[in-house]
Amino acid sequence: MTERRRLVVEAARGLVGIRFRPMGRTAAVGLDCVGLVFAAHAAAGVTLKETMVYRIGETEMSGPLLAAVVAQGRTVAPEDVAAGDVVVVLVNRHPRHLALVVGLSGASLRIVHASTGFPRKVAEGLLEREDVALAVNFLGEDT
Repeated sequence: MTERRRLVVEAARGLVGIRFRPMGRTAAVGLDCVGLVFAAHAAAGVTLKETMVYRIGETEMSGPLLAAVVAQGRTVAPEDVAAGDVVVVLVNRHPRHLALVVGLSGASLRIVHASTGFPRKVAEGLLEREDVALAVNFLGEDT
């Protein structure tokens, strides 16, 4: 794992437990899934542009939001996803959520994400690869 990937992973894990807040962009106020990605990458010296505008409750990450995610990074083949990559997660078969990959666990991905479920916090968990709509590398480097 490269140094920048390690920094992103450490930063994401350091945010576990921060409360979920819609449109949240700082740990002091709370984070949503976009804010988590921004904060973890900032720790590695990567500034992402705030073009990821969305409305709470949208049925999917389509149009401008998905285009903004892809435009700022490099898409990664599902079989090449590694720690430090960001995944667009399918929820009810729709791309609706971002998560940061912090490791691999067999066929699953270990992720950190800002959860709207209970409890409403940044959490670490497992994600099955078939629940990934798209993977993006914002670091501009390979694993």
